Amino acid sequence: MSGDTGDQEQPSETAASTPVAERSHRWHWFAGRMHQFLDENPVVLTATMTEVERGETLAELTRLQDRLDAMVGTLVADDPPMAITQLRARTNLTAATARRVSRRATALEAHPEVKTALAGGEIHTDQAEVITRVVDKLPAEVSHLKAEAREVMLELALDHDAQTLKAMGNHLIHVVAPDRADEILAKQLEKEELDARKGAYLKTYRDGHGSLFGKFKIPELSGHILETLLHAVANPGRPEPIDRNNKDLPEIKGQALCELLETIKTKDLPQTGGTTVSVIVTMTLDTLTGGLTAAGVLGTDRALSPGEARRLAARHGVIPVVLGEKSEILDLGRRRRYATKSQRLALALRQGGYCNTVGCDIPAASCDANHRTDWAKGGRTDLDDLELLCPREHHGHHHGISYPRRT
Repeated sequence: MSGDTGDQEQPSETAASTPVAERSHRWHWFAGRMHQFLDENPVVLTATMTEVERGETLAELTRLQDRLDAMVGTLVADDPPMAITQLRARTNLTAATARRVSRRATALEAHPEVKTALAGGEIHTDQAEVITRVVDKLPAEVSHLKAEAREVMLELALDHDAQTLKAMGNHLIHVVAPDRADEILAKQLEKEELDARKGAYLKTYRDGHGSLFGKFKIPELSGHILETLLHAVANPGRPEPIDRNNKDLPEIKGQALCELLETIKTKDLPQTGGTTVSVIVTMTLDTLTGGLTAAGVLGTDRALSPGEARRLAARHGVIPVVLGEKSEILDLGRRRRYATKSQRLALALRQGGYCNTVGCDIPAASCDANHRTDWAKGGRTDLDDLELLCPREHHGHHHGISYPRRT
């Protein structure tokens, strides 16, 4: 390849390999000799094996792989940065895989008893990773009991696989510190719950074809509540159940989530900007009565089909605003100072769902109702003299700063 990649070119394994016959260190010789054997015997002729031979070979090769993982860990632990550089240069491992090898090597060095058991073929690599992780996660209050905890886990590993071992590890503190276990676990759970709530997030993206996708992270309890709600909505015993034909569980839960969101009662939600949280769908009277003109969703550039708009008109939490119908009286003059909910809704519609400042993308629901002519100077609480401004622009208005307006 041409061009400077920022990395020096590394020699290939073939060019850098020392002939096996010239290798003096036994492990160096062994590594090369194994490759020689595999090159000479590339195909396993299982048809010529007896059941006993096949079983023993499979078990021994698996144990060999685990034991070699322990040796790799030893080589890496001697000088992790250099070893990882050599690994990547000679084997084309990804950075993520190389870091995982380095972490495992570091963990094994901190737990020599586990490393010895792995090198001796007594446990598997995944069991070793579980043991080191579980022991290292013990609370500080019982850190002096790590040796005992490690011994317990190694004994359990002789009869249980990694998954079962991990589950048992969740109760390890009851074994090594039964008198303090409840107290320590209570504190640990409280911290986990607090961290989970602080670390919760939701990221969404549009695919450009009418769908929204994303990822989220929420506390387990919140996730359980969500799963329970979705199963309730997806209950096939409902009068109008979700169609389950040719759908797997994720699809059914996805449709249940859509239905759940559309039927949430907004009266139970906190108000935003003086009004209940609502999705506002705008449509013409012709669309409402069966026409073909597309509808819109205030605050987005998303258009809705006429059929979808008419369906939403009957749903909770969605306000159908039919343009052209006779509106309620919204002008209140000097009879009151603050805008009504109906006025805020009308202003949001007029401004397209955003702050009235050109270029500002703060949603109208998060804006303040502002008198164009200050109330103290005789301003009126009428639509012609009102606008919705985000807090920053609202503050600027009252300090004499003028911004270009949408309306």
